[in-house]
Amino acid sequence: MTIHNQKPHPRVLFVNFENSEMDELQPIIDLFPVHKFITYNNFKVDQTEYDVAIVSSDADVSQIASHIFVIAFGTDSLGKQAREKYWAEFDFEYNVSAATEFIENDDLRDERLSKLIQDTLLSIYLNANSHHHGLIAKAVTHKGTYGSSYQKFSGWISLLSDQHENIFSGYAIRSQIAERPAELWRLPELEYDDMKRWVEYLLDRWRLTHPEIFSSSDDWKRSREWSSTEELRLLDAIQNAGDIFESARVNYETELQTLQNQLTGEHAKADAGARMLLTSQGDDLKDSVKSTLEFFGFSVEDYDETLSKQGRGTDKLQDLNVRTTVGEEPWISLVEVKGYKKGAKQGDLLKISRFEKRYMQENAGSPPNATWYVVNHDIEESPDRRHKALATNLSDVKVYAENDGLVIDTVDLFNLRTSVETGDYTNEQARDILTGQKGYFEQSKTIRKKSKDK
Repeated sequence: MTIHNQKPHPRVLFVNFENSEMDELQPIIDLFPVHKFITYNNFKVDQTEYDVAIVSSDADVSQIASHIFVIAFGTDSLGKQAREKYWAEFDFEYNVSAATEFIENDDLRDERLSKLIQDTLLSIYLNANSHHHGLIAKAVTHKGTYGSSYQKFSGWISLLSDQHENIFSGYAIRSQIAERPAELWRLPELEYDDMKRWVEYLLDRWRLTHPEIFSSSDDWKRSREWSSTEELRLLDAIQNAGDIFESARVNYETELQTLQNQLTGEHAKADAGARMLLTSQGDDLKDSVKSTLEFFGFSVEDYDETLSKQGRGTDKLQDLNVRTTVGEEPWISLVEVKGYKKGAKQGDLLKISRFEKRYMQENAGSPPNATWYVVNHDIEESPDRRHKALATNLSDVKVYAENDGLVIDTVDLFNLRTSVETGDYTNEQARDILTGQKGYFEQSKTIRKKSKDK
């Protein structure tokens, strides 16, 4: 096919700009070998001859053919008519955001783009009282048509957004099934110099993916065929550096994925292990407390199981009997374990008093060395935000302490276990600190320094 009067690419349409802007736009015009100015009300142009449209505020993007790459500048750069008609099935929430914190899309991994965002976009939103974001917020697939072309958007890719996923600036693919998937970039109204920086960036970006359209008439000067010896040396060095970087990137991503997989496994292990001290109730919590105390070296009896084996399963007594030796003397504590979505209950201390009396009846009047109330409370809160157990019943805790009672928050029990696992305490020291306290358990209280258990 012979085409007469064919002009070079890329060719640009300037849509809806004022004549008074011609001088300021000249540096942008000079980036293209062919340009034409058209208005919102006058699209008398064969769009198949053009590659790019630079759009000013309120131009109707729906009138621009799907093969054209669009750069839309302005607060409402998609146009009122576009929203009401062409974008009828696009999920727009056209309102304003009061956000003062902005999220840059790090997934783009483009240093030049990141610098452009920070240099030209961020200050605009930081200095505004409110921000139009709805035009490209949470976009869905559009089912309309333009002429014989099927206009289909895959959704918006954010440049800057707020924490509610409202997108201030971004881009989308205009048509997935067009011969060449053209992009639509939506940016705020910018100074002319900043507009030029964006146009230069996007031309370079599109030159990589569509060199047949966006190649420069001077591109032959940059080919290897016509390069000097020093240029060839640098081109080879750049290629070598790129190969090294790519190899390092692959190794990094492989190692990162391996570590992330290991971490996922450790998350699951911790969720089913020691972290159950902080999350569970009932038998799961009792088992987790028992496992932790056994980790410290205590001998722990599940007293519920013992009673069941003795045919006394209906007796409601302490959950655990914990034994060790202090000095050379045997030592035992009766342990009640409770888990609550809300706060610990003062009535549990009265139950423990009844358990102690029952123990004395069965042991010739000899009392246990201690009783422990182990409680996981406010479990729907982060552990660092939970208040002190029985904080509104301090007088009851004081009386409980006078009878060798110890209130142990599972948060503190978890931290003690961690201290033993990291070597800050030995198992023997953990047992000493637990058997030597009354009232509220406090890990920071002074304990004897001893060698680690064998």
